[in-house]
Amino acid sequence: MFCRDNFIYFKGELIGLAILLVFGSFGILYGIKHKKEPHKVAFVIIILFGLLMVFFAPPMSFPDEAIHFARAESITEGVLYPVKTPNGYYIQDYFFEMNQAKAGTTVIMYDFNKPINDSWGYWPASTNTPFYSYLFSALGILIAKCLDLSVIWTLWLGRLANLLLYGGFVYFAIKKAPVYKMPLLFMACLPIAVSQASSFSYDAFIFGCAIVMFAYFVYMYKNKFETKDLAIFFIACLLMSLIKPPYVFLALSIFAVPKENFPSAKLQKYSAIVTFAVFVIVIMYFGNFFNQFIGASQHTTDYVLNSRNASFTAQMEYIMGNPTAIGTLMLFAVKSVFDVFVVNSTFYHFADFKGLILFNAIYLVFFAVFSVGYQYELNLSRKRRLILTAIVLLVYFSIFGILYCTWTPVGASYIVGIQTRYFVPMLPLIPLIVNIKHEKFENRDDLFLTLIIVFLAGLFLLTVSHYY
Repeated sequence: MFCRDNFIYFKGELIGLAILLVFGSFGILYGIKHKKEPHKVAFVIIILFGLLMVFFAPPMSFPDEAIHFARAESITEGVLYPVKTPNGYYIQDYFFEMNQAKAGTTVIMYDFNKPINDSWGYWPASTNTPFYSYLFSALGILIAKCLDLSVIWTLWLGRLANLLLYGGFVYFAIKKAPVYKMPLLFMACLPIAVSQASSFSYDAFIFGCAIVMFAYFVYMYKNKFETKDLAIFFIACLLMSLIKPPYVFLALSIFAVPKENFPSAKLQKYSAIVTFAVFVIVIMYFGNFFNQFIGASQHTTDYVLNSRNASFTAQMEYIMGNPTAIGTLMLFAVKSVFDVFVVNSTFYHFADFKGLILFNAIYLVFFAVFSVGYQYELNLSRKRRLILTAIVLLVYFSIFGILYCTWTPVGASYIVGIQTRYFVPMLPLIPLIVNIKHEKFENRDDLFLTLIIVFLAGLFLLTVSHYY
C-alpha cells in the first residue's frame, strides 16, 4: 500500500499517481467542455484510463488473461481454433514467464525485455470461443513480432489493440444513439468494463457489442429505422451470444420497440423470425453442430472440469432425476445477488485481487443513484419495462444455469464460477427499467462525469497500491 515502508517501489507509485493526476484532470476538463459530444468524451475517458491499466497492470493479472493471451498468440501462427494434444496446446512459449501475476510480479520487478524466441511449449488450457473475438489482440502481438520487439511489447500492444477496439465500438454506438447517450457512456465507463477492455479478454468484444446493440435499440425505439439498423442489432447480439450463450436473451428486447417504428408490418414479422433464428443458431453452435465445419473444440478446459468432477451430461442427468434441484439452485441465485454485486463484486478485479468491499459498495450506490435518478429523454411504458425486466431475469438466471451445468461439480447444491463481469452486458437495461427522473439530478452531467472519472481513478489506485 501507499506508505514509507514500501520504499522499493515508492517511486513507481509516485510516477503512477502523477500520471493519474494529469489524465484525471484532463478527462474532467475535456468531459465538461465537450459534454454535448458524449461519444468523444467516452472514447477519451476509456483511452486515458485504459492506457494506465495497459501499462501498469502486471502481466497476466486480469481474469484468465494468460489463457486469452495463449489463444491470441496461436492465431498469429494461423491457428484459428486450438488443437488439443495429450500434453496440452502446442504454442510459442516466450510468454510463459510473464504468467506470474499471482506472485505480484510487475514490469519493474522482472526483466521482460528479452527477445521473442521461436521456442515452443505446451499450454494446459485454451478457450473454445469464436476466433473473431481475438483478432485485434492477435494483431497487437503480430505487430510486436514483425517489429522484432521484446516480449513485454506483445503484452502491451495486444492489450492496446483490444482497448482501441472497445473504444471504437463505444464511440460508434454513442454517436448512433439519438438519446440515452449519458447512460451509455456511464455503462461503457464502468471500472470493470475499462479494466477488461485493457486486457486480452474477449470481454472487450462482448461489452462493445452490448453497447452497440443497446444504442441501436434506443435508435429503433425513438425513430423510424431501416433494415440495416435491425441487422446490426441482431448481428451484435449474435456475435456476443456465440461467445456466451445467455446473452441471446437480449435479442428479445426487439419486442419492446414500438411497432409504428418498423418500416413495414412485414419487417416486424421478419424480426420475430430472425429472433428465433438467432436462438437456433446459438443452440446449434453450443450443441457442437458446427464443430465439423470449423474444427472448434468444446472441451478445451477438460483439465479443469475433470478436477472439479464437472460434466454437462452428468449434470443434466442429475437435474432430470432430481427436478427439485432447480428450485434449490434458483434460490441460490437469488441469495447470491448481494454476494455477486457487493461482497465478492468484481467491479474492481484482478486475477488474485477483487478490490475492497467498501469500494464495491460505494460504487454500487453510485450506480443505483444514477440509474434511478438521471434525467434522460426516454420514458418507457410499464409494459415495456416489464419486458426488459423479464429479459434481465432470463439473462441473470441463465448465467447461473450455464455455470452450474458446465463448471460446478455434479450434484452440487451451489454454483461456482460466478463473476460480476458476466452481468455487464445486461446492465444498460437497468436505468430503462428503474429510472424515475428525479428533478434533483437534472442538468447534472458535469457531476456525473466527474464521479465516473473519480471511480476510474479508484480502479487505478487499487492497481498501484496492491502491486507496487
